[in-house]
Amino acid sequence: MVNNHISTQSIIINMKIVVIIIFITALLIEVGARVVYSYRTNVLAPSVLSGSINTMPNIDVYEVKDDEKPGHWRLRNNFVAPALGLTKSKSELAHRFGALVNEDENVLLSINELGFRGNSITMDSSMFTLLMLGDSVTFGILRTTYPYEVSRLLSKYHQKIQIVNGGVEGYRIRNHIFEVARYRELNPDFISIMIGWNDLFLVPPLGSVSEYWLRSIWLSKIAFHGFMKLWRRISSSEHQLLSRALLPNESTADVILAREYGSIDLDLLEVLVDKLHDKDRKIALITLPGLFTLNQNITSEVVRIGYLPWYTNNPFVLAAVTENYNDKLRKFALEKSLILIDVAKWSEIELQPRHQFFNDPIHLNQDGLVKMAKFIESYLIEHELVNK
Repeated sequence: MVNNHISTQSIIINMKIVVIIIFITALLIEVGARVVYSYRTNVLAPSVLSGSINTMPNIDVYEVKDDEKPGHWRLRNNFVAPALGLTKSKSELAHRFGALVNEDENVLLSINELGFRGNSITMDSSMFTLLMLGDSVTFGILRTTYPYEVSRLLSKYHQKIQIVNGGVEGYRIRNHIFEVARYRELNPDFISIMIGWNDLFLVPPLGSVSEYWLRSIWLSKIAFHGFMKLWRRISSSEHQLLSRALLPNESTADVILAREYGSIDLDLLEVLVDKLHDKDRKIALITLPGLFTLNQNITSEVVRIGYLPWYTNNPFVLAAVTENYNDKLRKFALEKSLILIDVAKWSEIELQPRHQFFNDPIHLNQDGLVKMAKFIESYLIEHELVNK
C-alpha cells in the first residue's frame, strides 16, 4: 500500500512538472509571437513569406539582382526592349502579378543609364527634379506611367522640370531604403512616395478573435504558409491565388480586426523618410487607391479582375487593411509635417465604377493612371510645389 501511494504521488508530481513545462513553453512561444507581431514589418520582410531566407526570386530580364543585399534587385541600366518579348518572358517566369500586361509589340520599355524607367536624367542644378518612388503601380504599364503623365502635364507650365520614375515592380519599403544613396545622388528637389502594396500583401492582419488573444496562432499561420510556399514553389502559389473564389463579406470578425489593427506599421517608412530628408527638399506621401473599398458593392465585374493576398479570400479584408494603412499615412504626414496627396480619398469619387479604372486590385489601367496623374499635377500646381 505504501509503495502504491508513493508511486501515485510520483506520477502526480511528474504530471505537474510536465504541465508546468508545457505552460512555460507555451508562454515563451506567445511572448515571442507578440514580439514578432510588434516588429512584423521588419521581421517578416525578408522571411519565408517572400519565398525563402536570403534567396532571390526569379527576376525579369530588365532587372538585375544586388549581390551585396540578399533579396534585393534594381532595374538594369540602359535596357530597351519591345513589349511583346517582355510579356512572353514574364509569362515564362510565372510573373502573373506584374504590371506589364496585355501589351503589343509596338511599345518599348526603356530604362536609362542610371537605372530608372524613362529618358535620360539631366544633372543640371537649374532643373527642378521630382523623384517619384514606388512599386509596380509607379513603374506603370508599358503604354504609360503616372510619373510620365505628370511630367507631360507639368511641362506645359514648367520648361525646366524633370520627373524621375523611381518605381520598381515588387518593391517593398525596405527595398527603397537600400537605394537611398542612389536617390540622394540625384539631389531631387521633391520626392513623392507611393509604396505599401507589397508589404500589405505579405504581412497578414489578425484574422480572428483567437489570433487577437493568442498571437502564437497568428504566427503559426504565417509559419505554415511559409513552409507551403517553399514546398510548392512561388509559381504554384501565385496560380492558387489567382484561381481562388472570392467570398465578399463586410461584417466578419477578420474585416473588423483588419480595419482596427491593420497589417503593417510605418516604422520602416519613417526610416526611409528620415534618410531622404534634406533641408530644402519637399517630401510627399501618396495614399493607395485600390479596387476594393469598404463602402462599395462588390459586383461581378470587380470580382472578375480581382485577386487577394494569401491570407484571405474576402475582398473586404484587403479593403480594411488598405484603409487602415492610408489612415496611418495621413496621421504620419501630419506628425512629420510632410505633404499628403490623398489619391485614395479622391479616387472614391473620381474612379467610379472602380472596375473601369483598374487592371486588378492594385494596378490602375491606362485610364486610371491618366486620371490620377491629372489629380497629382493639379495638386502640385495648386499648392505651388514645383518651384525651386
